Amino acid sequence: IFFKMSYCNTSDNCPAKDNTSCALYNLDNTLYREALGPWYWTLVVIGFAVTLALYGLFCESILYSRRNVHRAFRRHIYWITSVYPFMALMSTIPVIVPEANEICNAVKVTYMCTGIAHFTDLTLLMFGSEEAMLRSTEGSPMNLDVGPAFCCLPCLPKPPITKRSNNIVLYLCYQLPFTQAMYYITVIILLSNGKINIGNMSGNSTYVWLQLLNFFSFGFGVYALNMLAYLAKGHLEHYTYEKKSMSLRYLVLVTKLQSFALDIMGNYGVFPCIGCIISSRITKQTVENGIYLAEMLVLGIFTYYQYHQKEFDKASHLEVFLQNDPERIPEAPGRTALNHRSDKSHASTSTNSSIIGSCFVPEDETIA
Repeated sequence: IFFKMSYCNTSDNCPAKDNTSCALYNLDNTLYREALGPWYWTLVVIGFAVTLALYGLFCESILYSRRNVHRAFRRHIYWITSVYPFMALMSTIPVIVPEANEICNAVKVTYMCTGIAHFTDLTLLMFGSEEAMLRSTEGSPMNLDVGPAFCCLPCLPKPPITKRSNNIVLYLCYQLPFTQAMYYITVIILLSNGKINIGNMSGNSTYVWLQLLNFFSFGFGVYALNMLAYLAKGHLEHYTYEKKSMSLRYLVLVTKLQSFALDIMGNYGVFPCIGCIISSRITKQTVENGIYLAEMLVLGIFTYYQYHQKEFDKASHLEVFLQNDPERIPEAPGRTALNHRSDKSHASTSTNSSIIGSCFVPEDETIA
C-alpha cells in the first residue's frame, strides 16, 4: 500500500479507532487530505487523467461508429464502451469526497449492469434477432457446465436448446440492473440509519443476508453471460464475440468479488489506519478506488479496440433474416416489436421505424 501508515492505538484520542460504518460519514475531508499527504493529489491527478483518457477514447469511438458501424448496432455499442470511463469517474469522486463512496459504488455498478443488458441486446442483433438465434441453436445440446455456478458439475444433463431455455438465459442477463439497484438502495438506506456494518460476516448480520441477494444476482448474471458465449460458439466468431464477452465477464467478477473481499478486510481491520485519523475501512475504500482506476484503464483500452473494428459495418445477419422471412420481425423478450408487414415490398421501404430486438432501425437504412 502506497501510503505512510501507522496502526491505530487504543486510546480515546484516536478518532479512527471506531471502525463502524458511521465513521465513514463523520470523516472530515480536510483531515483526510492531510492524512494522505502528497498521495491525495497523486490519486486525484491519476483519477482525472484516467477518466479523461477513457472519455477521449469513448468520444473517438462515437465518431468512428457513426462513420463505420451500422445504425442498428450503434446505441448498444455506445452504452457498452461508456461503462469504463463512467466507472473511472465514479472511482475518482470518492477520493475527493470519501463519504460519497457507497453512493458512487451504487451508481457505477448499476450503470455497469445496464451496459450488460445492452450487450445482451447486441448479441441478439449479431444473430439477427431472437428468432434467428433460436434457428441457429435450436436442438443443439445445452451445456450447463459453465462458470461460475456449475463449473464443477460435469455430470449435469445437456438438454436440447429451446426457445424457453434461450429466454431464461436472456432474462438472467436482463435482471442484473434491477436486482443490483435494489441491493444498493437497501444498503444505502440501512447505512443512513446505522443498521448495517459493511463487511460484517457474523451469523446474525443483516449484511450477510444482503450479500446472499448480491451473490445470487451477479452469480446468475455471469452464468448467463457464459451461457451466451456458449450459444455463440460457431456462429459469431467473425464478431470476435468471445473477446467482447470476456471483457464484460471479467469486469463483473472483478467489480463484485474484489469489492466483497476488500469490504470484509476493511471491517476486520486488515488495512491499517493512516496517521491514526482515517479508519481501516476508509483506507480500504481509498485503496480499492485506486485499484479500480488501474483496472478500468486496462479494460477500457481493451474494449475500445474490440469495438474499433469493422465487423459491425453492416447488418449482414439482419439482411439475411429479413430476406428469409420478410413478413415478420420477431419480438425479443420484454421488448415490443412490429411483428407484421402488409407485403414484401413494404418490408424494405417502410415509412415507420422498425424495432429489431430493442434497437430502432430508421427508414433511411436499407437492411433488406
